[in-house]
Amino acid sequence: MKNYLFAILLAATCATAPLMALAQQPAAGTATATPAVVAPVSKDDEYLALVAKVNTDNASNAAIDWTQLRNLYVQTSFYDPYGGAQAIWYSLQRAGMQVVANPSDENVKAYRDLLNKHFAHYRSHLQAIDLWNKTKTSVINKILHENAFRDILRSIRLTGDGKTPETAFKVIDPAEEHMILKTFHYRLVGQEFRQNNGQFWDVLKYINPQTASPDGKDVPQEMFFNVNVILAAPNRG
Repeated sequence: MKNYLFAILLAATCATAPLMALAQQPAAGTATATPAVVAPVSKDDEYLALVAKVNTDNASNAAIDWTQLRNLYVQTSFYDPYGGAQAIWYSLQRAGMQVVANPSDENVKAYRDLLNKHFAHYRSHLQAIDLWNKTKTSVINKILHENAFRDILRSIRLTGDGKTPETAFKVIDPAEEHMILKTFHYRLVGQEFRQNNGQFWDVLKYINPQTASPDGKDVPQEMFFNVNVILAAPNRG
């Protein structure tokens, strides 16, 4: 009797399985859902999205994580470690003067797009401040750019103290080195490049005018800048 019942259950299972499988298949002519393919977010898009969140008309940039923003910036196609500061200035100057001459929506958008692309670079904010000082254009929020400039310099100084290779300031553009030196009001007297075990530094030799000897026989002191990011970046120039 047990064998008879088992045979009936086995036959029922075999007979039902194809029907269940058939029932799970879409009917003829019915379109099947294709899984959506999510395109990876590029570093350019990721960076610009972050800039869009922080680049508001608020007077304070306190909420900006400048370390995160600068780390993203150097991974974008906008970053140029070789002469980038000068190129940023001139491109923004041209776009800014077009806005002053003709503040059309197209010109304003072009200028703001450039500012956004280089928002993590101090030179973009200096240019915006300079343009506002000369033209008083309402396109520029001067206070925002003044805050951003100060915060970028502060973020660099937080990376070290510049006194040793191990505590060197981390920079993303050689122009930042001279800007940092100016914040201390030191006088540049020399510069050299050093490397050791895959690490790279620009070393600025300076005199502190506040402690300078009247006879001019001061021994220059050294300020170290870690330039690993600059040398590791692909040459897009």
